[in-house]
Formats: sequence, structure tokens, C-alpha cells
Amino acid sequence: MNKPSSSNFIIGTRGSLLALTQCRQVKKELEEKTNASFELKIIKTQGDMDTSKPLWQMEGKDFFTKELDEELISGKVDLVVHSYKDLGSIRPKEIELCSITKRQFSNDILFMRKDVVENLNSSSSLDIGTSSPRRIFNIEQSLSEFLPYNPQVKTKQLRGNVNTRLKKCVDGLYDGVVLAFAGVERLCMDKDSAKEIAPMLEHLEIMILPQSTFPSAASQGALAIEISSNRNDNGNLRNLLNTVHCENTKEAVSIERKIFNSYGGGCHLAVGINTTKISGFLKTSLRGTVDNKNINKLFLQTNLERPNLGNLTNSEIFIGVGKSKEGYIFDELTPKKSLQSNFIKSRVNYITSSYVQMQGETKHTLFCSGTRTWKKFAQMGFWFVGSSDACGEQLLQEYKNSYLLKLKYPEMEGDWLIHTHPEGTSSLGTTTPAYKREELKPSDDFVKKIKKVKIFFWTSLPQYQAYLKEFPFIAKSIHCCGIGKTYKKSLECNLNLIPFSGMIEFKNWINDGNKKES
Repeated sequence: MNKPSSSNFIIGTRGSLLALTQCRQVKKELEEKTNASFELKIIKTQGDMDTSKPLWQMEGKDFFTKELDEELISGKVDLVVHSYKDLGSIRPKEIELCSITKRQFSNDILFMRKDVVENLNSSSSLDIGTSSPRRIFNIEQSLSEFLPYNPQVKTKQLRGNVNTRLKKCVDGLYDGVVLAFAGVERLCMDKDSAKEIAPMLEHLEIMILPQSTFPSAASQGALAIEISSNRNDNGNLRNLLNTVHCENTKEAVSIERKIFNSYGGGCHLAVGINTTKISGFLKTSLRGTVDNKNINKLFLQTNLERPNLGNLTNSEIFIGVGKSKEGYIFDELTPKKSLQSNFIKSRVNYITSSYVQMQGETKHTLFCSGTRTWKKFAQMGFWFVGSSDACGEQLLQEYKNSYLLKLKYPEMEGDWLIHTHPEGTSSLGTTTPAYKREELKPSDDFVKKIKKVKIFFWTSLPQYQAYLKEFPFIAKSIHCCGIGKTYKKSLECNLNLIPFSGMIEFKNWINDGNKKES
């Protein structure tokens, strides 16, 4: 591919360690992909000069962009690089959004001091640093369930640069702090910045907060590159910037920002919004509060048709995992049985089921498959670095290559130990049998129940196949699953399973169908 023609350009940037680091990374990528050269110009903004108050308490708006906008419009710089989440929904007409870079790690991430983690079994309450209304609401609502022994959680106001916030935690001013994963990751990608972060990581543990429960800010993790809309250079700079543009990221963040604006927007908005592409689908999670109304939505953006449902009773719905008082039909044919599982401290241990036996393994580097498993073992005192969030191994493959996680946990890039069923396979490493499915002879009562079921939600392909073998008549029923490994394998077998983001969306779909009929 021929590189665009050679030119020299000035990039306007804030002066924080993170802003400079991510601008250097954009500069490097542009210079590698083009014949152009770029230099940085530091511009101070109101948001950088006043770090004493939360942004939502400050007068005015555009705290991190106004001064950069003025330099761009006046022609003193050729382009500016922003964290996209800092950009308001209404931009000056003289400014054009030219490129959105590929994003990774859009999650929020919790850093907690090791001494705090080691004493969580005796902690009555924790102070977690953040100044974001979105984080404040979701952390105080839900973080306790994900922490070992479920201590009470309170938030405490925190402002400052990434390195400043981490240092405040290490110095004991906070028990933990919540930051944007993408920002810390970019610092760890830079050798000089990583040298500043690494000593602090020695005193901290890491927890990647799952988007299904703690959705990040709209467009968090993406970088936006803007130019003057009046620029007339025959499209030269636009062509250069197109080399670092990512259409998939643009598609996801466009959905997030549209939803964000529908709630009124602004840094005071206490709603997290994230859209992630998984298995070809855009999965959107919303959680927070607006006008004293709690919001909790999880759904797929999909053109796949889902059948119209009649008014179903819970006894006509099969769910292949768990037990509840809701009256659904649960799996009695292929129950799971725990096996003795060996853990290896020098490797990452990935827990795929709540049936894995975990006793005295709290010092290991642990990941899990979903929030249900996470919460169960958190009650027992286990710390998890993160999870696949019921989306298969795609996210975990990305985590495995994280500079931040490898800096903290060197075993990340090695062969993981996957605790799964005897026939289980994984792209992450070696599998070890941790549970098995027993195929039982169904009781007459259970056969009667299955004959009444009209819609099934499966948690694994072997489970579906076992039921189809035992009850061939269910072939004509409606079959559903999540968008992780079960759906991926169903496509390989040419099966027509209807995908959902997870159990929440599936149950909402059932409930919505019932409302239409009533």
C-alpha cells in the first residue's frame, strides 16, 4: 500500500501524563503508516488546572476541550487528540471529527491495596475513590457482591491524574480507586510511563469490573481525532488520519453516545453505557439512575428475527442452569457433579463453573466465566481479576495480552489452566477436569414437565444434545442460548439457536411477550 504524501503537522494535547502518552502513541502509529511527521503542543485546560472539585460540581462545560478547541479553530494546531468520552454531544461547527481509533479495554478497573484485600474478612466498610456519579451509583449498589466476604462499600470523592489517584490509594487515603482500564493500559504500553506505574502496582490488586454490572462511560476507551472543518488541503490530512480510523469502534460508540444523549448527557449523568461487539453482535449494557428511576438493561443490537411469543407461564419455560422460586423448569437430566481439581499458583486459573471445587485457593490469579460464578466464590473469600462476562473467551484473549495485567501478573501471557468439564476445550491454555455432567434417567413427572415446555434456554451444546436425544419431540420447540461458546458451537453444527446477551435479556423478552398478550 502506498503511503500518503509527506507533510508536517502539530497535534494539540493536554499536558497530563495520560494525554501525552496516548498522543505519542497516535503520533507513532501515524508516522509508521504515513510519510508525515507530527509534533506535540501542550495546551492547559480548565479541567487540568482545577482538580479540587468533581466535574459535575464545576461551573460551565467542556472542561477538557475548550482551550484545545480555540487553538484548533485559530489554526495554531492542525489536529487534536481527545479521550472521546470527554467530548460533549454538541461540538463547534468549525470542528470536524475526523477519526476514531480502535479501542480495547473499555471497562472500569478497581485497584485495591493488598493489605486491604488480605483483611476483607474483618472489614466492615471500604472507601472507594471516584468522583463520577455513574461510578458512585453502581459501585455503591453492586461492588460488595464481587468483593471477598462482601464488605459494605462507600465512595469517597477523588480527582487528579491516573498516577496521582493510584498514589493516593497506595498512600492509604483510599482503600481502593476505580479508573478507566484503557487509560492505565496506555500508560503501561509506554516504557517511561510504565516505570512510574510499576512500583505502585506492587502494593495493589486489580479487579476488572464486568460491563454487564458496571457499564463504563459512553465512548470510554476510544480516542477521537478532530481537525478544523474549514481546513482546505485537498483532503491530505483527512487521508492521513483515515489510516488510524476504526469503523467497528465508531459503530459501537455511536450507539453509546446516542443513548447517552437520550438521557440528557452531561458529566452529571449517573448511567453507564457500553456497547461491545461479541460473536458478531453488538451487546449493550445500561445501568444507573435517572430522575430517581433505576435503569438496568442488557440487550443485543441485532437484525435477527425473534418469534412472537404467546402468553407463557413459567412452567412452559426451561432454563438450563440454577434453581429459583420463579417456577421455571430446570435441568434434572444432566446435573453437574464436582470433581477434585488441582490449582497451580504459577499460572492463571480460569474457573468456568460454580461447580468447581475451590477451597483454600485464595492466593491464586483467578478469572471466571460469568458474574453468577464470581458472586458465589466472592462470598467464600476469593478475589477474581476478571471474567469473560458470559461472552466466551474473546474478552479473555484480549486481557491475556494486556500490558497492565502482564506488568502486574506475569503469568497472564503463559498457558492458563482451565477448570472445566472433561470434554472441555479452550484457546487460553490447558484444560483440567473440574466437574462433569451426569446423564440421569428422567422421572415420569419430569417427562410430563418437558412435554409442556415451549421455549428452552441452553447453557451448553452438550446439554442441548442430551435433551434432544432423550426427548426428540423438543426439536420443534424454540431454542435459545447466550452469545458465548454455546452459540459459537451451535453455528458450527448448523443449529438454529436464538442468541441473547444473557439471562436478563432472555427473561425480559419473555416478560415483554406476556405484556403484549395481556
